[in-house]
Order: sequence, then structure tokens, then C-alpha cells
Amino acid sequence: SLRDVLSDRSRLYGLVRAGRRLVQSRTGQSDLLHPEFTRAVEAVTEERSAYVAIHDGPEWRALLSPSYRRRVLDLEDLRIRIGLELTIDALLRMDAAAKAAETRLIVALLPTKEAVFAPRMRGAADHPDLQRLWAAEDEARARLLAALTRAGVTTVDLGPALAASTAQPYFENIDGHLDAEGHDLVAREVAAALGR
Repeated sequence: SLRDVLSDRSRLYGLVRAGRRLVQSRTGQSDLLHPEFTRAVEAVTEERSAYVAIHDGPEWRALLSPSYRRRVLDLEDLRIRIGLELTIDALLRMDAAAKAAETRLIVALLPTKEAVFAPRMRGAADHPDLQRLWAAEDEARARLLAALTRAGVTTVDLGPALAASTAQPYFENIDGHLDAEGHDLVAREVAAALGR
């Protein structure tokens, strides 16, 4: 089956599978995803601490997964560099198609949860992979923005608005997705870029 082929030949598939096994409890739902911060923190075992950073700041708090996120942003990995080049090419073709159809493409850059937390953590040694993740994400974002700006593609970098939010825009557990506040903020930023 395709799953077996991917399992045998894809390092990224293997990493995702191993990561999922690491965070899942025997009941199938990881305690790292518990909606209560303290319960999620209790699930960070010594083994998991190699992959999970706990940030319990005065304003925001959450579990972060810098090792996992860094692997997909590490431009020293040829596969990631090629993926970024293909993404830029696809976005440029999408912009050309939009212009040909007399419409407008806006590319919204959504940062990782870890990048949004960075201003509240800079200088902190919360996890060894955080600094490397921040550097890798900064480089990938800079390359993407430079290429799109050169081509005249409208972009909205959501990172600054999310980082400046007074309310935490991400879940407190290991979930790296935006919460309701984060989605509302993104909608307002995109609406502003559309002139609405």
C-alpha cells in the first residue's frame, strides 16, 4: 500500500509517525492536547521534554514543539529548499493566473506558534531547538517575502500582528493551531489587506 511505501522510503513520513506515537497515550488521545494547561504540562515526560518546550510566561503560556517545526523549516535540508522554491514558483503562477483573470491574489504568511511566542521568550533557554527554529523560520520567511515582493505579489505577514496581540492567539496545549482569538485576528488582518 501507499502507506507502506511511504513508511519505508520517506523520512518525513517516518518522523511524523514517530512523533505521533510519542505524544499519544494508550487511549489514543495525547494528554499533551488536554485543554487545561496544567494537565498538558503534566504530560511532558522526560522523554517528551526532548521535543516539547514549556512556556509559562506572565502573559502567555503554552506547550511548544520546536524540534518538530524546525525539521520542516531547515533550509540546510535539500528537500526543504526545493519545497520552498516550488512553493514560490506555484505562488508566482497563481498570481499570474489571478491577474489574467483580472482578480487579486493576496498571500497571507502564517507563522508557527513558536515564532509568535518568540518576542516573549527571546534570550530564554526554554529548549535547545527554539533558537535554531526561530533562525530557520526567519530565513525561510525572508526568502519567500523577497521573492514575492520582487514579483509584485501582495503579501500579508501575520506574524507581527499575532505577536502583538494582547490575547494569546494559540491554544495553551501542544496544538499548534490558532484559537478563536487568533482566527479573528487573522480575519481582521486579511480584511484590512483587502481594503474592507
